[in-house]
Amino acid sequence: MMADIAYLRIRFDHFNAMCFGSSLKPVRIELMRSRTQLGQLRYMRRKKLFGGWRYDDFTLRITSVVDMDEALLEDTLLHEMIHYSILSSQKQDTSAHGVLFRQMMEEINTRFGRHITISHRKSEEEKNADTREREHLVCVTRLRPDRLFVTVSAKNAYRRLRRVLSGLDGILEQKWFVSHDPYFNRFPRSRTPKLYPVKDREKLNAALPESLSDLL
Repeated sequence: MMADIAYLRIRFDHFNAMCFGSSLKPVRIELMRSRTQLGQLRYMRRKKLFGGWRYDDFTLRITSVVDMDEALLEDTLLHEMIHYSILSSQKQDTSAHGVLFRQMMEEINTRFGRHITISHRKSEEEKNADTREREHLVCVTRLRPDRLFVTVSAKNAYRRLRRVLSGLDGILEQKWFVSHDPYFNRFPRSRTPKLYPVKDREKLNAALPESLSDLL
C-alpha cells in the first residue's frame, strides 16, 4: 500500500495511545518522494543559552513512492515516532539509534509484536520468516554473462515496467509470471525499473512455477 496523510494521522493517534501513553503532541506529517528512505524525522536543533541543545519544529515524513505492505508502513511510522518521542522530550541519546532508541524499539517490539528495525531493512532471517501468501507480478531476468535478477512490479506499473525491462541490453532470457510464493515477499514492489540480484539460486528455483524450472 502507498502512504497517505489521512492514514498516517489515524495510525499516529492509535500508536501514540497504545505505545507511548498519549505522551506525544500532535506533529506535522508530510509525504516525501524518496526511494532510499522510507521515513524521516525533520527538526530544528537550537543552541541553549547555557550549553546543550533544544529540539523543536518537528515534521514526520514518510515516503509515498514505495509500495509497502501495511505492517512495514506501520513499523516505519513507529520508527520515526520513537525518534520524535526522544527528541521532543529533550533527551540526549548516545547516537542516532543509540541506547534510548534501542530500548524503546525493543520494548515496543516485545510488548506489541512489532518488527521495528534500525535501518528499515529486513534482515535475511526476517525475510525468510515472512511466510505470508500475497499475489506478486514477477519478472526474472537473466543478463550476460549469466546473472539472474528479480523485479516485483506494482500492479499499476506492470505495463510500463514490462516495456522498459524488455529493452534492457544484454538480456539472455526474461520471464514474467504471477506467484503467491512467500519467497517474493523479500523484494520491494517496484514502480520504476529495478533489478534485484538473486543471491541464492536454489531459493529462487524452489519458488518458480514448474513451467519455468528450465530458467535456471
